[in-house]
Amino acid sequence: MSTNNERDTHFQGSAHFLLQEMSKCRFIDDDDTSLHYEEMQTLIAQFAYDLVVHALSNFDLAKGTIYSPEETIQVYIPDLTAWPEPPTTAE
Repeated sequence: MSTNNERDTHFQGSAHFLLQEMSKCRFIDDDDTSLHYEEMQTLIAQFAYDLVVHALSNFDLAKGTIYSPEETIQVYIPDLTAWPEPPTTAE
């Protein structure tokens, strides 16, 4: 596991939410401690963080931005702890 605290914790709520949803669908049993729930939560949080860093690294943000992908996550991208509301109008 990474020692980068921001990578481990920024999307921790998203990871917890996803594991709860997986438990509801019976993909996992959150009462089974042998599944290493906390380790899975950290791994999912790290994946979410790495995915956003990858996307931002390959996306041309406004020219002259002073933020790195990691700083952009910290400043502009909140943790996702529930499913977003679907759009109410056609986009």
